[in-house]
Amino acid sequence: MDRAEERIIQNLLDAGYCPSECKDFLRLPEEDQKERLENKRREILTELHAANDRLECLDYLRYQYQNRMKREENQNG
Repeated sequence: MDRAEERIIQNLLDAGYCPSECKDFLRLPEEDQKERLENKRREILTELHAANDRLECLDYLRYQYQNRMKREENQNG
């Protein structure tokens, strides 16, 4: 394996591919490689958006607790 392939594999691993997917990727024609990269990118973006939605839910709950605690402090204060 040459240096360029090693860099590609490392990049794919860093992007979430498993070793067998990396080997399969290198065997594909260039157009299929591009399509595979686009599919992986869409998959990661979908995961990212879902994680962001979950974070927003948690942030909302944290905000609600903080406001409730402030109201209670003001009432007891």
